[in-house]
Amino acid sequence: IIFNLRVVSRALDRVVDSYGLEDSESYDALVRLSTVLARIEKNGAGYDESKLLCSFIWQIFAGWNSLEGQRDYDVMERALERL
Repeated sequence: IIFNLRVVSRALDRVVDSYGLEDSESYDALVRLSTVLARIEKNGAGYDESKLLCSFIWQIFAGWNSLEGQRDYDVMERALERL
């Protein structure tokens, strides 16, 4: 999982660096995702360390965010559509 997330993170970094993202919502979502993936990778293995990974996976697949609650859209899909 971590290896695949690292690949996704690097691809997102290239997208953010290559495109002149004019949409601040898309830029913020991609940078936030890249930051979370970097934190997950640095945490390493372990029970407590896996909580960030599990929270990330839950937010992506369930559409739930502890700050905003249930969203009726996919944040990443919306960010990528606006590129």
